[in-house]
Amino acid sequence: MRNHLVLPSRTAILLVCALLLPARPAPAQSAPSLADLRWSASETAAGRFTIVPGQRAFVAGYNSPGLEVWTPPLQLLRGYRITMRAEGDTSETDGRSALRSIEHTPTAATRLYNGPGFTVRERIFTPVDLPGATISYAVESRKPVVIT
Repeated sequence: MRNHLVLPSRTAILLVCALLLPARPAPAQSAPSLADLRWSASETAAGRFTIVPGQRAFVAGYNSPGLEVWTPPLQLLRGYRITMRAEGDTSETDGRSALRSIEHTPTAATRLYNGPGFTVRERIFTPVDLPGATISYAVESRKPVVIT
């Protein structure tokens, strides 16, 4: 029995060589960080669940009946919700009816409220290594707004 050696064609050799050549490095791209991730949703009549988890605390709940703040095993707050009133107005705006959208990131949640002549942004943050939460407010309005 005779062994035959089959030589590849010139095209096949060139193709293999082209595949083995190192690829030219691609231009540098900045990798997206965790802080760049965002998920936004409009508020619905039934309400959307909000959660801001940390390692030692979390804030969670629906717009109605309100948020809960936990540092397990303790529940620090239950039914947390806000009302707003622009200076000179006689009636308050209930946050449960004024909530329009929620934006989640891996580290925080921002809830957007609209009232007559003002916009309120509520930022909920839980630190990575501390048992607690921060809830802060930014107001866009021509008049001062009282948040309760």
